[in-house]
Amino acid sequence: MREIANRFSDQMDMICHYIDFITAAIKLTKVPREGLRSGHGFVVAASSFTDAVQKIGNFTIAAYDGAYLTACAEYELGIREFIETYTARVADKCHDYHHLPKDMREWYPEGCARLILSIEQDKYRHLTKDTVIGSLASCVRPSKSKRYTLLGEAFSYNERNFSPPVVDECFKRLGIDKIWQKLSREVCMQHELGTRNHMTTEQRAKSKLSELIQRRNDIIHRGRSYYTPSESEVRGCATFFKVLVNNLAEIMEHQIAAI
Repeated sequence: MREIANRFSDQMDMICHYIDFITAAIKLTKVPREGLRSGHGFVVAASSFTDAVQKIGNFTIAAYDGAYLTACAEYELGIREFIETYTARVADKCHDYHHLPKDMREWYPEGCARLILSIEQDKYRHLTKDTVIGSLASCVRPSKSKRYTLLGEAFSYNERNFSPPVVDECFKRLGIDKIWQKLSREVCMQHELGTRNHMTTEQRAKSKLSELIQRRNDIIHRGRSYYTPSESEVRGCATFFKVLVNNLAEIMEHQIAAI
């Protein structure tokens, strides 16, 4: 889980560095060029760069929208990777299907059914109905010569974005109950949200994630009142996702150790 979180953190840092680049580019275009006669390569390149940027006009709309959507896409991918990797690690630890946490056993048949009904979706293109049915059969009727197989996609399945309720639901399937209460006890989350009170931290964390997901949807399905995210919004989005994902990784690692 920590490896996934580290890769995710690198992606969020990259987004922040990209915003640094955009800020530097804007500053460069505002530097007066009167009196510049140097033929030095750097001066020539800087002038060409400034001309190119000025031709674009207000390029921050595409830049900030793109950076914001990238952060949200990486977040969605990170949560799916968490759930599917967790599933595989728990299955490795529990050699018998009936030794899995009760919540995982109870959800799996329904999760497989939902996968079969959604098998045509692009994100399940690597699966077939036979694969899903075969996995479920290996759990219900285990073979003495072959271990059962679990499909992590049955646990990460979701019809909407990973908003607070969806995250809560998916983690319950794994046997990790009250995930937001657990997150509220993490010092890094408290520091990010500016509070040490557990209840307040939980409320602010849910509110913040809901706000980020809604902003993401506004960018994609923009209406007449839409406005592009600011530099600080993009940074805040990346920073919060980084804290959230790293804290989730620690909680999941502790949960695996307890199985």
